[in-house]
Amino acid sequence: MDNRISADEFERLEALRQYHVLDTPPAIEFDDLTHLAAQICGAPIALITLIDKDRQWFKSRYGINFPETSRDISLCAHTILEDDSLVVPDTTQDSRFSENPFVTGEAKVRFYAGVPLVTPQNHAIGALCVVDVVPREINPEQLEMLRRLARQAMAQLELLRIAAQATTDSQQFWQATLDALPSHVAVLDEQGTILATNRTWRLFAAENGGASLSDEVGANYLEVCERSPAGEVPEAAAVACGVRDVINGNKNEFKIEYPCHSPTEQRWFQVHVTRFQTQDKLRIVVAHENISERKRIEQALQKSNDGLEILARFDALTGIRNRRSFDDRLQEEIVGAERFPRIFSVAIFDIDHFKVYNDSFGHVAGDEVLQDMGLLLRR
Repeated sequence: MDNRISADEFERLEALRQYHVLDTPPAIEFDDLTHLAAQICGAPIALITLIDKDRQWFKSRYGINFPETSRDISLCAHTILEDDSLVVPDTTQDSRFSENPFVTGEAKVRFYAGVPLVTPQNHAIGALCVVDVVPREINPEQLEMLRRLARQAMAQLELLRIAAQATTDSQQFWQATLDALPSHVAVLDEQGTILATNRTWRLFAAENGGASLSDEVGANYLEVCERSPAGEVPEAAAVACGVRDVINGNKNEFKIEYPCHSPTEQRWFQVHVTRFQTQDKLRIVVAHENISERKRIEQALQKSNDGLEILARFDALTGIRNRRSFDDRLQEEIVGAERFPRIFSVAIFDIDHFKVYNDSFGHVAGDEVLQDMGLLLRR
């Protein structure tokens, strides 16, 4: 085993990951600590390092301008193996460091003092250290101050971990809530960029080749709508306009129904766009609800109503209007003639000798005569 690798290395790296701090921007809370460490110890260099799998990364650096180094040349990689601290008065006289590039190279590191950053679970994830270019000692008071500053650095890291965990928990709850919704839901920013989608959205996109709903977080929903061929989704342009109106505050919400048929079935959706404002951010929620079943019921009801209308106003045998329909039409003509004076006529006719024909040839033959007359009248 490498002498710079602890026995609990896997757990240590997992603990480091929980802080979500690697490669984050500089923070004054940490920079103040390295500045104090340098001043207290009279050192030109002070660092807060985090020891990753293959590198040491500097959360704060005072006196140097590079953000990280390889772990195999890190002095702090040795510090995390110590219970309390690591003090090296003269690196050229220490066999562990005498051949280190920072000692033999231009940096000319000669003095090092570091204290490990230890988590509440007793994992050393990094160090707070001071470095000098001349051999020297550190007095007990200075070393104690480094310990205190290291505890402060760890306390700041704990705050970051708690905040990150709270954010993760909130995001997981928010995503679980979205995934529980049956509608296809996406959350957009004020430019129309998709920030999140729910499971129903992603499944629909996957099943339909992404043609109707883009499931790609980071894509621009407005551009997706505007690129849709007008012949395939004629309502797409209207949806884009509606989303823009909601983003711009011209409307609080927008709704539109549209067909989205597949090769195997007819489908309809309703898109509902709403907005919500956090303290400093505008978010747009786009929900596509599958209303196909409702549409099919509406079509069936309409067909049924049309059939009932025909039955109520037309004679089933001849297909011509019945007495009720005749009376309604006559009343319309009378009202029209009174409002706009004009003459209209009503023709009454009978079928000669129909009773004799019906009695002689039977009711079926008589019905056929009535049907033929109805056909002539409809022409």
